Amino acid sequence: MLADYFVGPTDTGRFWLTDDNYGPVGVAYCKPERMTDGTWNLQLIAVHPMRQNQGRGANLLGHVEQRLFKRMQRILLVETSGQPAMDYFRNFYRKQGYELEARIRDFYQAGDDKITFRKQLSGM
Repeated sequence: MLADYFVGPTDTGRFWLTDDNYGPVGVAYCKPERMTDGTWNLQLIAVHPMRQNQGRGANLLGHVEQRLFKRMQRILLVETSGQPAMDYFRNFYRKQGYELEARIRDFYQAGDDKITFRKQLSGM
């Protein structure tokens, strides 16, 4: 997922955001969707387990959204697994104003659907 970021061209528009309190705390990475006008995909967002439930993930995601909004981008997509272990993350995205857009059954493997959430950025 990240190899193209480090070895690819530097003018692709994708970006990293990090949250660092004297050590790694959180990170987010997103990139534009190819062949679209203003649609982006959040490839990664993570907060250190010892720093979760402090609002850091919401703040980090908010910074991503604001950065895209200022660039006049339209949509941010987030994809995750449909496994029960991912309920926490799907609920997190819903709380941040993301709507369920699609489910692709058995995408990752039999019984593991891909769930796509969408947020419209232009109305922020």
